[in-house]
Amino acid sequence: MATANTGALRADEDRNAEILARIPAGRWATPEDIAGAVLYLASPASDYMHGAIIATSRAPGRSGRSGAPAAGALAAPRRARRGRRRSCARPAR
Repeated sequence: MATANTGALRADEDRNAEILARIPAGRWATPEDIAGAVLYLASPASDYMHGAIIATSRAPGRSGRSGAPAAGALAAPRRARRGRRRSCARPAR
């Protein structure tokens, strides 16, 4: 994400190019890029969501799924579940 903490990486042309090559969108994320996921998590629609990982990239990732809804759009819980990954944690024996 383009923040003050990543400023040195973004300023280094070689390192910036290496990082951008691994990002599906080909650019650094902005707050607007994750606004849809934040809106969903702050809404009552996410009340029963626990321990999930939400992919916020708009381009297909390694799983081939698209991420969170577009900024400003509040997805119904059923739609939002498509972009998350379930935890592989096993119960203690």
